[in-house]
Amino acid sequence: MAVNCPSCEGQIEIPSGTAPQAPTLPSLPRMPETKKKKGRAETPASVGGACALVAAFAPLVSPTLFFLLSLPLLFAAFVLAIVSLVRGRVVGGICLLIGLFPALMMAFVTLTDRDKLLNREHVQTHSTP
Repeated sequence: MAVNCPSCEGQIEIPSGTAPQAPTLPSLPRMPETKKKKGRAETPASVGGACALVAAFAPLVSPTLFFLLSLPLLFAAFVLAIVSLVRGRVVGGICLLIGLFPALMMAFVTLTDRDKLLNREHVQTHSTP
């Protein structure tokens, strides 16, 4: 049986009664299985919890960090809580969502009462009679 070759535009003779064979590749050597670490896996809920903790206490360092660090980290923790819920880790996602409210309130408290929390005394410039 003659077949037209598309690349060289010539005739190729294929013996009748044989099916075309696909080229066989040599088998690849198997990689040894690695043992999994028994440590904690980083889940979205655990990373979100760390973000919420940093966001709660960042305004203690500087009040401007509330806007530059706390609010974006709290938003990231909220997104990670939603990701955790979508992946099926319902308990971790709900705990993170519930924990975000105290973290937000703590960030506001550390922003507004920073001097009281750091035990700084206000110096009076005038005396009262």
